[in-house]
Amino acid sequence: MGPLRQVAITAILRQVELLAPTRLSGRRRADNETLLSAMLKVLETGMPWRHLQWPGDGPNYRSVHRHFMTW
Repeated sequence: MGPLRQVAITAILRQVELLAPTRLSGRRRADNETLLSAMLKVLETGMPWRHLQWPGDGPNYRSVHRHFMTW
């Protein structure tokens, strides 16, 4: 990942953290950086949301899409 891309991701994450609601109860929320990486993967490749697959405890494609629509 290039330095300019990392700077852009950091700037986007700062804005998201200001807008994203903090939940005190319910399920554990996915990490914003992981969600953003998944969103960028879909937007860069043009693949369908349902084809997102993360190893282990990664976010579900429905969660990624819901956050994309909310942000």
